[in-house]
Amino acid sequence: MVASFQSRRRRPCRSSPRFRLPGAHSAKPARCVAWPAGTGILADGDFSKAPNPTGGREFDLGQSFAPAWEVIKGNVDFQGTGDVWSMGPDGACSVDLDGDMAGGIAHREFPTTANVTYAVTFEFSGNGGCGQIIKKLLVRAAGRSDRLRWSISGGNDAENGVWQAETWTFTGTGSPARQNS
Repeated sequence: MVASFQSRRRRPCRSSPRFRLPGAHSAKPARCVAWPAGTGILADGDFSKAPNPTGGREFDLGQSFAPAWEVIKGNVDFQGTGDVWSMGPDGACSVDLDGDMAGGIAHREFPTTANVTYAVTFEFSGNGGCGQIIKKLLVRAAGRSDRLRWSISGGNDAENGVWQAETWTFTGTGSPARQNS
C-alpha cells in the first residue's frame, strides 16, 4: 500500500494498515501483540514477531521493520504499545505510512493459487494531528489495486481510538504475489 498524504512532522501521519482482526492486549510486551485470529497466508501479518518499539521508531527505504515486511517508499513510523496517541486497536502495533515523507510497505512474496480469491483484512485509521483531512491508501497485490479513503474530520482518527476493519480481495495468479501498501 502506498499512502499519498504528506506530514507536517508535528506528529507522524498514518494510515496504519494492519493485516489482522482485533484481539486481546497485554501491557507493554517485548513483542507486538498477536491477534488470536492469526495472520492467514502472510507471515507475521500482525507484526507480532517484531520487537515492540514501545513508543515508535522510524524506518527508511529498504529497511525491514518486522519479519517479512519492508519499507519500499520513503519512510514509515512503526508504532508500539507505549505511545497512547498512536497505539493501534486493542494495544496492537501499527504502521504510520507517513514518517517524514510519504511511505509505503510491502510483505515478501507469498504463494497464490490461480483463480483463488484471497482476502486481506486490516484495521484502518488516520492521524488527526497533521496532513490532509482525507487520507488515501493504495493497496495492491497480484496485479490488482484499489485506493481506499479515510476522513479524519470530527475526531474520526487513531488518536481518538477510531479504527475500521477493511477487507480487500484479489485473485491469485498461480505466481508468487507481493502485498504492497
